[in-house]
Amino acid sequence: MEDYFKNEDFEKEFINVNECYNLKKLAYEINKVVIPRFIPSDKILEILKLNGFEFEPLTCRKKELVLNRHIACFFMKKGTKDSLTKIGSYFNKDHATVLHSIKVVNNLCFSDKKFNEKVENVEKLLIS
Repeated sequence: MEDYFKNEDFEKEFINVNECYNLKKLAYEINKVVIPRFIPSDKILEILKLNGFEFEPLTCRKKELVLNRHIACFFMKKGTKDSLTKIGSYFNKDHATVLHSIKVVNNLCFSDKKFNEKVENVEKLLIS
């Protein structure tokens, strides 16, 4: 059994799996819709609120509200030229939390189809 793990074929299989994962992730990033970077942050928040996204209370840790804040941070970074600190100030959060929000949305879009559809619907709202 130990010989198999030292075998070159095993290493090639392992590398191919990682390469496939990276290629899928790259394909997902390439196919994403690009939002113009001139939408004011206030406008993004207004559009999200009009479409049923709740953000308050800001200290609430309910999953739905936290994900809504993550989505808002994601689109504010994608659609504005605001810094991470400025985006965080809308939610009383620091720049590291905003960066974490962006990573969470990217990861969930890649792994959860329903969440990805939700994000794509928001993208369509912001583009139109």
